[in-house]
Amino acid sequence: MSDFGKISLKQILVLIEILNNSSLFNADVIEESFSRRSNGYNDIVSLFESIGLIKINNNKIHLTAQYNPLKECHSSQNELVCATVVKCLLKHRMSHLKNFYEFISHFIKVEGVYEFVPSAFHRIHYSNARNFLIDLGMLRLSNDSRKYMISDNYSSEIDEYFEKQKLSIKNFNRMLSQQQEIGDMAEFQIIEYEKQRLAQYPNLVERIKHTSQCDVGAGYDIQSFDVNNDQYVPRYIEVKAVSLTNYQFIFSRNEMEKSELYRDRYYLYLLPVKNDTEFHIEKLMIINNPYSNILDNEECWQKLVETISFSLLTTP
Repeated sequence: MSDFGKISLKQILVLIEILNNSSLFNADVIEESFSRRSNGYNDIVSLFESIGLIKINNNKIHLTAQYNPLKECHSSQNELVCATVVKCLLKHRMSHLKNFYEFISHFIKVEGVYEFVPSAFHRIHYSNARNFLIDLGMLRLSNDSRKYMISDNYSSEIDEYFEKQKLSIKNFNRMLSQQQEIGDMAEFQIIEYEKQRLAQYPNLVERIKHTSQCDVGAGYDIQSFDVNNDQYVPRYIEVKAVSLTNYQFIFSRNEMEKSELYRDRYYLYLLPVKNDTEFHIEKLMIINNPYSNILDNEECWQKLVETISFSLLTTP
């Protein structure tokens, strides 16, 4: 799923109605039926799959146990649909929906009501998540439109969500481990991608190196090759597993220094995460010379400083 801006309650209701009236659950048949009535089939199906309502195997859609409340659902039962979708969104914290969970994290409880006073930047940055939750009835605006407020009937779900987000040392370490696993899988995916890209040069395929496995300070993850007129030069690749929504990533100082050093031989591979075990390889974004094309490109990329290093200039 690329963007909540492409998803509406109407589309969700259409897919549920089609699924509830289906007997074969053939993905092609369901897509054809959906496309006759609405658009955005891939986005809706990706959402349902991400939050655990369906699974897709061998071109067949399987309804999960979490879908059960919706099996007898009619088009007029919007509240049940909305409640089920919200519950699944809050239960399945998916890495590629990072923007959505960041938005939720801004809400604080004031006199029993969860509210968020957004800045001008927040209004734009979270506009799709905001509009989607308004469509679901989970979010409303204050009378002066200055605040976003969680509807009362979803307050208990947000209570439970925030309680689960409290990090113990054990959970924090588990989260870091999961992030590392996703990063490792992304690197292996790109190694396979590079092998395919260089398939006509088997001698170079054999020389592709998974550098990060033996040198974590190299400033890049993979050493591959570029070929020009039968001449080859190293291609230094830094892999980032990112959200399909905004391709946000963290660039370390060491990586920036190496990108400045290698310039046109340094590449950033931004690989969107589909779920905890799969990637959108077809949406892979490859950026050559990110030192010039990202760090000096404020029109396309927003830079956020998340950590600052300080050092003492004089002896106390």
